Amino acid sequence: MRGWILAGLLVVPVLGGCETFEPYSVNYDLISDQEGVAVYANEMEDFSGSRWIQFSASNQNDFPACVQVRFDGDGETSGHSMGEIIRLDASSTLDIGYVTLPAHFNTVSQVWNVDDDGECGYPPQ
Repeated sequence: MRGWILAGLLVVPVLGGCETFEPYSVNYDLISDQEGVAVYANEMEDFSGSRWIQFSASNQNDFPACVQVRFDGDGETSGHSMGEIIRLDASSTLDIGYVTLPAHFNTVSQVWNVDDDGECGYPPQ
């Protein structure tokens, strides 16, 4: 019984020191800054060692904007969600895609204004 109590007393401080098991940033890069919208690639890792790149966009304008990050040509990934057209409200930041690592790819991002109806429509050519 004393062994269990002693083990419990040793485990609690160790777990308390971990605070959380949330993912943390390994590398953070600005990949484009167009028309007041910055697009970032944030390489993340969780406590199990899984890695991915989380793409986000930040609109520094006082009006909405549209943004898309997609593969430039073919890419090889372990999983991904890319290419969605995202409407960013003024002064907002959103996650806009991810790529699970290991991967080999290049990205291209586009930023454009919303249409007269407030929607994004299709990216300019």
